[in-house]
Amino acid sequence: MNPVNPVNPVNPVNPVNPVNPVNPVNPVDPVDPVDPVDPVDPVDPVDPVDPVDPVDPVDPVDPVDPVDLVDLEWWRRHAGRRAEDSPCSSLCPTRS
Repeated sequence: MNPVNPVNPVNPVNPVNPVNPVNPVNPVDPVDPVDPVDPVDPVDPVDPVDPVDPVDPVDPVDPVDPVDLVDLEWWRRHAGRRAEDSPCSSLCPTRS
C-alpha cells in the first residue's frame, strides 16, 4: 500500500478590514421666520371722464382751379433726354 500524502495546511484567512466610522451629520440650521406681508393700500377711485366737446363742422373746400393743358410738343422734343442733361432739369420729372 502506498503511503497517504500529507494534507496541505489551510491558508490562513485574511483579516477583514475594519469599517470606517460614519461621519456624523451636521445639524440643519433653523429656518428664519418669514416677515409678515404689509397690507396693500386701497386704490383711489378713478375720476370721471369729462365729456368731449363737440367738433366744429369743417368748412367746405374751395373748388380747384382748372389746370392748364401741358404742351405736348415740348414733351415730345425732350422725351429722349435724361432729366439731368436737360437745361430745364429742375422742371423735368425723373424717370424710374
